[in-house]
Amino acid sequence: MRRLILAGFFVVAASYPLSAQTISGISGTLTHGSAVTISGSGFGTKATAPPVKFDDFQSVPAGQPIATSAAGGPVWTSGGSIAPVASTARPRVGTPNGQNMLSRFQPLGGSDPSASNVFIRHDFKKFYLDAWFYHDTSGESSSAVNVKPWRLHWNNTGDPNASGMVWVSGLGGDVVNCAYDGDSPDDGVSDFFPGLRASNIANGWVHLQQWLDYGSGNGAINGTCITRLTGNIAATHSQIGNQNPGRSGYTHWTELYIGNYVRSEDWSGTARFYWDSIYVDDSWARIEIGDSPTYANATHREVQVPSAWTSTSATITVNRGSFPPNAPVYLYVCTESNACSSGYPVTLGGSGGSPALPPSPQNLRIQPQP
Repeated sequence: MRRLILAGFFVVAASYPLSAQTISGISGTLTHGSAVTISGSGFGTKATAPPVKFDDFQSVPAGQPIATSAAGGPVWTSGGSIAPVASTARPRVGTPNGQNMLSRFQPLGGSDPSASNVFIRHDFKKFYLDAWFYHDTSGESSSAVNVKPWRLHWNNTGDPNASGMVWVSGLGGDVVNCAYDGDSPDDGVSDFFPGLRASNIANGWVHLQQWLDYGSGNGAINGTCITRLTGNIAATHSQIGNQNPGRSGYTHWTELYIGNYVRSEDWSGTARFYWDSIYVDDSWARIEIGDSPTYANATHREVQVPSAWTSTSATITVNRGSFPPNAPVYLYVCTESNACSSGYPVTLGGSGGSPALPPSPQNLRIQPQP
């Protein structure tokens, strides 16, 4: 059995401000794909109710390029030598989804990156990403050590590595949060998850949530990055503030890459990344369900897809994720300032997803440490 190492679970109070919003009731049945309206107070404002992009990859025929997806928002563009495709392999257990997105990487020789990504262009001053990913290393005959599975940067700068790098991970190294190495002089800002190796989050589904704020830009050191990883392999939480997320002359990001690339140094074989239910927004206001009456204590969350939003109500399309049908869960409304309501108890409806698997190193949920 593969040895599992769990990083400590750190909750930083500033990450989840005390909330003034309250959920008073819902209208509709919480069945996957149905519309439900949530009533209450203090929901705040959300300039555009729907997210910039939500895609669960169910609209693409298996084996076909993700760039043909009919999901709302900006159309995906394929990048790299191997176009990401819809895949039925590695399904996320318990979801109603039969497909996900597969990015596949093979060394090109030298230090050239093997790219297999989809990307969208949008102006992000604030950024929120919610997604599930699975790094499958079974085809890597020697471990990839320079893996960059998602990235924000500016288009047409000619130097993306120095333009908003927010994630670096390599199977042979540490997991790095909000790494940036482009300004001059280099401010050295990067946040390592203590004790968490990239190998600890490989070969199992991991839930990624990331909150970024560019701050005032133009090199000012007042931006924010919060990243949370939970799932079947490891759990951790990290925050970094008062950072310079970009270099002088820029005030926001304009491109998001999913899949991105694996550099070709010192590895061989085929690396695979699977992605499920990618939610992208330029606002931190959102709605989720989870397994705890307190948002910060939830070890399993699933983002919902809003279609309408006022200070007293919001309408969502229900995303059950991997919660079982008829499961008791809690509903949270989170504002632009990342303040989340107390959990409102609800029960999910609808039919089942893929069958549960027996316990294994790939399917155990490890509870976060206090």
